[in-house]
Amino acid sequence: MTVDRKARTLGPADKGRTVQGMDRESGRRFVGTLLEGDFTHDWLWIRLTGGGTVRVGLDDMVQVTGAWRAIGPDCIHGKHRACDARALDEEQDDIVECTCHCHNGEEAV
Repeated sequence: MTVDRKARTLGPADKGRTVQGMDRESGRRFVGTLLEGDFTHDWLWIRLTGGGTVRVGLDDMVQVTGAWRAIGPDCIHGKHRACDARALDEEQDDIVECTCHCHNGEEAV
């Protein structure tokens, strides 16, 4: 499954997933496996497989492919305070606890 998410919602559980978006430095599209990230000011530096680092804004949309973590719609759009800690598990078609880092105490990548 591929979903559109704001870069700020990426966290440790997203390592190993395929991420694609726009590189702010070059203006080119990028595709790669998320190895690690570093939040610096309003940017997320993402190191991808095959070498190279890309810079995306925290509010930029990226496409994430791989196992889906159930994240509430408000968290996906960066509205963490509005999230009621519920999300849809699309595989089980059930309402479950939101797994965004803002609820579980994880640091973002």
